[in-house]
Amino acid sequence: MTKNINNMYLYGAGGHSKVITDILNSLGVEVVGVFDDRPSGAKLTTMAIDSGIRVQGEAFPKLDAPLIISVGDNQRRAELDRMLRINAEYGRAIHGTAIISAKSTVGEGTVILQGAIVRATGSGAGCGSHWPSCNGSVIPLAPSTETIIEFSHRLLSLIVLLIGVWILTRVWRSRRDNPGLFVFGAASFVLLIIEALLGAATVLLGLTGDTVSVARGLMVASHLVNSMLLVGALTLTVVYAKNRSLWPLRLGQQTSLAATLLIGLVGMLVLMFSGGIAAMGNTMFPSEILSAGLAADFDPASHPLIRLRILHPLIAITIGVYLYLSLGFARWLKPAPEASSALKALVGVYAAQLVIGTLNLAFLAPVALQLLHLATAVAAFALLSAVTAFTLGSPLPLRQGNRISSAAQKTS
Repeated sequence: MTKNINNMYLYGAGGHSKVITDILNSLGVEVVGVFDDRPSGAKLTTMAIDSGIRVQGEAFPKLDAPLIISVGDNQRRAELDRMLRINAEYGRAIHGTAIISAKSTVGEGTVILQGAIVRATGSGAGCGSHWPSCNGSVIPLAPSTETIIEFSHRLLSLIVLLIGVWILTRVWRSRRDNPGLFVFGAASFVLLIIEALLGAATVLLGLTGDTVSVARGLMVASHLVNSMLLVGALTLTVVYAKNRSLWPLRLGQQTSLAATLLIGLVGMLVLMFSGGIAAMGNTMFPSEILSAGLAADFDPASHPLIRLRILHPLIAITIGVYLYLSLGFARWLKPAPEASSALKALVGVYAAQLVIGTLNLAFLAPVALQLLHLATAVAAFALLSAVTAFTLGSPLPLRQGNRISSAAQKTS
């Protein structure tokens, strides 16, 4: 039977089908039929929905036009593919604004959304599932472009690890004269090792390339949290290299202040974790328009990475309010002059981060804004780490009436 390429069937009537329908309409292709295993729960309300193959079984018809599986969950798509391939040929939906590399191959059944960029490298999986070797070799011979990129990343990671070893040897020599420097320098090295192990696990578990799973989202989020802890440890290594008098922190003598600041740090890490999940959702399931993205966030049929990403802006606002109030309280409780510059910078950077995050949401997470958003997050966590060290390590203040004096000398 000759297929009519100007017509298309969809399998799945959830929020994802709305986006695909818009793409097909923009290409002059008519959606002539929609199937769903639960027609009563359909989100696509512009046409009648027929029962799917799970309901009709062998009675499911042979289709006279190509079919696209319009289901957001990759696992469900794969299951449906095995059931439908004998009944239908697959079509493609590629929005006119998508940028496709001349070296890329777009298979049947593929959907590429508005503004998407399809690259030919696939560098995240450039060394296959091998680690520490690359495609089974210590040094890849005749490597492809994606292998060169991934192998270069691993070499850079090795260089950073060697720098970590150098830092560890330097802070070890200063462990008696500058204990604070040793503590955070050693912590930086441990976090570097954890960073490498997380990278290895990502590769060995196959959580690279086009893999879309909750496990990959959790791995990306965990990787980001560890990276932030590494940034914080390195920041404090620099702080104590220049300000050895800030040690010890005397947490037991200022429990309220310590708890206030440490809760802020933990809150920032929770924010980073949610940001990692949101970034995965935005990257693997990009939306064509903002309204479609928001609808997918609340669609029970959407992939968990999509449904979880709405938490990130809510957590960002909550943590922002907490930091504004808690840092004001910390400033009142202990007006450490050493923390003043870092505190002002932190307030400005976090405000900028909220603005960039809003733009990131409004413009559907373009790569440049995602990178800028990540950069401001790194800066904010580094500054909060510095403010915490400067405030807790500053000479303990003396309360005089209802005022606090910062002129007290540090007790021994």
